[in-house]
Formats: sequence, C-alpha cells, structure tokens
Amino acid sequence: MSVEVTTSSGISVTVTTPASSSVTVTNKGPKGDTGETGATGATGATGAAGAAGATYGISCVDGDNSDEEKIRLTGSDASTDDVVLEAGTGLSIARSSDKITFTNTVSDTNTTYSAGDGLTLSGTEFSADLKYQSGLEINSGEIQVNFSAPNTVGSLPVTKGGTGATSFTDNAVLFGNSGGTIQEVDLSENGGILVGGAAPARVLAVNLAGAGLAATTGNGTLVLDVETLNQDTTGTAAIATTVTAADESSDTTCFPLFATAATGNVAPKTGTNLAFNSSTGDLTVGGRIEAKTYSYISCGYFDDIGTSLHYLPLNGAPSEQASDNNSYTDWVAPCAVTVLSAQMRFSSLSGDGNLTMTVRKSTIGSTAKTSVEAETVAVVSTNDNDVVHFLFDGASVAKGETMKISIQADADVTGSSNTFVTIVLLMDWNDRHTGSSAVITS
Repeated sequence: MSVEVTTSSGISVTVTTPASSSVTVTNKGPKGDTGETGATGATGATGAAGAAGATYGISCVDGDNSDEEKIRLTGSDASTDDVVLEAGTGLSIARSSDKITFTNTVSDTNTTYSAGDGLTLSGTEFSADLKYQSGLEINSGEIQVNFSAPNTVGSLPVTKGGTGATSFTDNAVLFGNSGGTIQEVDLSENGGILVGGAAPARVLAVNLAGAGLAATTGNGTLVLDVETLNQDTTGTAAIATTVTAADESSDTTCFPLFATAATGNVAPKTGTNLAFNSSTGDLTVGGRIEAKTYSYISCGYFDDIGTSLHYLPLNGAPSEQASDNNSYTDWVAPCAVTVLSAQMRFSSLSGDGNLTMTVRKSTIGSTAKTSVEAETVAVVSTNDNDVVHFLFDGASVAKGETMKISIQADADVTGSSNTFVTIVLLMDWNDRHTGSSAVITS
C-alpha cells in the first residue's frame, strides 16, 4: 500500500508499506519536534543454565609395591589423585576394602639374665648377696654401710678420711706426720703437752716453765705465771690502746697531750704554750683559738611599735627603726654567723597577738635584703616580764654580709614601754676574711 502526501509548498511525499513492515520516506521536509518516549517493551526470555561443577569421591586402592597402599580421590569427570602410604622399618601394611592397617613386625625375644658376684637371681628379680654381719646391709630396701659390724674387715685409711688404725691407747693424742700416717702419744699424766716432730713426745708442764716463770696445771689447763720482772720496764709501750687515768684536780700546771696526725700510730706530744690548771679549770693558750664560739648582741629599745614592721637596734643605740640600711639596724658579720635564738622581755603588754621576728641579710656589694628565716610566737597581756623565746633552725649569715633583724606584731600589744632583747649567735672564726688590706667585692 502506498500513500501520497502533498505539502503546502508543493512537495510530494509518497509512503509505501513494504512486505517487511518497514517504511521508507523520501523527499523529506524539515525535521519536526521530537515526540514523547514510548512505553517500555516486554522483558526478554531467561537464558540457558550454566554447566554443573565436578564432584569427588574418596576410596582405598592397592599400592604399587607390597609395602604401599593408596588413598584415592576420584572426580565426577573421571580424574584421579592418589595419596601413597608406605610402611617403614618394623612395620607392615595391608588393605581390606576401604581400611588400611599398619602392623608391628619386630619382636624382642632377648630375655636372658645372669647374676654376677654378690647378686642372686630369682626369675627376673635380682637380690644383693651380703655376708652376715659385714659392713654392708639392707636398710628399708637400700644398701648402707655399718661401721660397727663385727665382721668388718680392715680400717679406713687416712687418704679416705680415716685414721688407718683399729684401736687406740687410753689417754692418747693422735699425731699426724708428713708420711701420711697417724701416730698416738700417751698423755695420761695431768699437764702433759704434746710436742710435735718426726717422733712426737709428751712434755710435762714443769718442763715448760723457764727462768722467771712458774707453771701450774689444772683440769685440762696450763698457766704460766711471771714470777719476777728482771728487765727494764721504764718508758711507754710502742702502741698503747688504752691508758689508766686518775683525777689530779690539785695540779696547777698540766700539759695536754696532742698528736701530729689525726690517725695512725703516732707519738703523744705536749707544748709549753698550751697549759691547763686542773685546780682552777683554766686553760692557757699562748696563741689564738680558731673555733666556733657563742656570742650575743644586746638590742633593747623603748617605744610602741604598734603593728608596723620595725628593725632592732643591733648597733647599740636603744632606738628601733622603721627601715634598715642605717647605722642602728645593720650589723656587719665579722665571720660566718648563725643566729641561734632571741630572748625578749616586755615590761608592759596591753593585748594579745602574734609576734614575728625575721632574720634578714644583704650580700656584699648590695643593699637589697633577703629573708633568711622567720619565727612567730603568740603572746597575751599576762606575759609581762616573761621570756618570749624565738628559736631559729639555722639562720646563717656569711662573713662580710650585713645582718638586720625585724620585729612585727599583728596586733597592738604594747604601749610606749621598755622592751629588752638579746640575740644569741654562733660565731665560726675558722671562716673569716684574712690576708692583706683590700676592698672585698664578693
């Protein structure tokens, strides 16, 4: 079938329906608008199934040799794979259907036993054959040595820890010599002493006491006494560990002993510039004593300090100060100084409060002060004329540093009244400035 279409522009279009249901358009005009998408077509047919995988079976088969059997894997595709089992030495192998058996082929028939000297055999059991009352015996199933057995033969030699002897003389002492034998010496007489040698002999105590000695004996003892000293006994022992001292408090002139070394065996010496009067207790020293000594500073004052910080007058004038670095408050340490304590007495307390005393210092070349240690004590109004004790742990000031000591109350505990203060010091004169005159900067 064909259809002829004529357009408005005079173009003729013929559409023919062929037998194959296809349509051919010739002399096409301009392309028109795209139409809407058509409906989805029907789902196609399912494809053919894939081939199935192979499967395997297991079985037992004969081996290639008499000492072999096999475990076989057979696939569904007729393929095979074998595991070979082999019987080693002393084993045999056999197959029955799908069962493989290993069998031991070795048998030990050597069961022949024989008993040597000192042994008895009964069946397969051995027993020790011991001589009656000999040194060996069975105790609780174990063999032991009985040294007291009457049929024990011989003796234990010295090389084995014995004496080599079978009997000894009463009151004898055993003596060993270089020949490896042991001899005995009779010491039946009281006080006898064995003198060793190639032929040991017994010597009585009286034979050992020479000139100036007396010998006495007892039960197992020997004492040698010095009868008379016939040698010069003047002087002193070379090394004395102890001496006997006596109280001679009436001697007015004594000379203490000293040594030239701190340890060792050295001779004692004296010096005329070091004397002691035991009657008065006075020690006279010709030179100076360089040691740690106790000292004190008296620094009382008259005032009412209220609650403000004040510095004690360490340099004599009885006037405390509100600031330091002046001639009243600063004290130059002549050596290494440790402030041990301070004692205060108040003549008139008017209230309760806490008093804090602080040791301060300024290093050489500086006026800046640092606090060394502070101690606080609580007082009440009834503590008039009591001692307020400040104990310091170790407030140390080096030589050349200026020391200043402050006092402050957290409440106004006094009016204008006398306050008495004493500072206790430990002066180490071993640590002081020495040498020529100079400016010290540190």
